Amino acid sequence: MKRKLWIIGVLVGIGFISLPLFIEGYWIRVITSIFMYGIITAALNIIAGYAGYAAFGNIVFFGIGAYTTAMLMLRVGFYWWVGVIVGGILAAIYAILLGMPILRLRGHYFAIATLGINRATEQIALDWGSFTGGGKGITLPLPKMEIQNFYAMIYFIMFGLLLLTVLTNFLISRSRLGYALRAIRDNEDAAEASGILAPSCKIIAWAISAFFTGLTGGVFAYWFSFIEPATVFDIMIAVKAFVMMM
Repeated sequence: MKRKLWIIGVLVGIGFISLPLFIEGYWIRVITSIFMYGIITAALNIIAGYAGYAAFGNIVFFGIGAYTTAMLMLRVGFYWWVGVIVGGILAAIYAILLGMPILRLRGHYFAIATLGINRATEQIALDWGSFTGGGKGITLPLPKMEIQNFYAMIYFIMFGLLLLTVLTNFLISRSRLGYALRAIRDNEDAAEASGILAPSCKIIAWAISAFFTGLTGGVFAYWFSFIEPATVFDIMIAVKAFVMMM
């Protein structure tokens, strides 16, 4: 049975890798968007699925990744991929700093707190117009390649990130961290009484989730070449991710 699943997985992977040879334009964009939402959903699953903490404001890390990539490209002159990686790291650091106080909350209190963080971060991006472009948004440098090649590149990057995020989910599920997170989800008090360091486990899970979400936001910014707070901090992205996760 496992061998059949591996064969099916390899065939599906080969199919997605070869797909850009047969389709272009609109359908490349649609499937790339599916990959993007798949990454966000798989990243959300690490904190919401395994740990049971409904991070409705998780999209804040998407916005941080997008704006970090844009700022490093425009203000510093870095390559886009450097901005994407730095954006993911900054998103993870943001999650660690926020997680120390916020992850002490539980249930709907935590969910509401994450919504507030997302809204506050979006407001900072709006008010800091001289640096972020504010409500007018900000335009990134256009790629120096043929448009079809560019879309194909983004397609493969999103597909690769999706595979990496899903693989990370799988590895976590088989690790001590994964067992600890599931214990926290089922009964946090009992998990702590059993010797599990619940605060540390939750912070690590949220940081990993934020890292992948931040990477995705950075790739999105370069893909669309224009971002604004209302787009990259849109709470509906998180809502869609929750629906897809369930």
